[in-house]
Amino acid sequence: MIKKKILFLINDFRGGGAEGVFVKLANFFALKYEIHFMVLNSKGSNKNKLRSNIKIIKLKKKKFN
Repeated sequence: MIKKKILFLINDFRGGGAEGVFVKLANFFALKYEIHFMVLNSKGSNKNKLRSNIKIIKLKKKKFN
């Protein structure tokens, strides 16, 4: 069975507001779906809270248009 995929698009993993909520949602959905984070900067304390099966894609841009 092929898992459905979910992509989260954020600037980075710093902060505790929206970034923290996205990490919590991603960890929950990772139990059933294939999860990817697309980020401009992969730094931040919330990155360490992600499940190991969540993939991170780092963009080579400085800002989202």
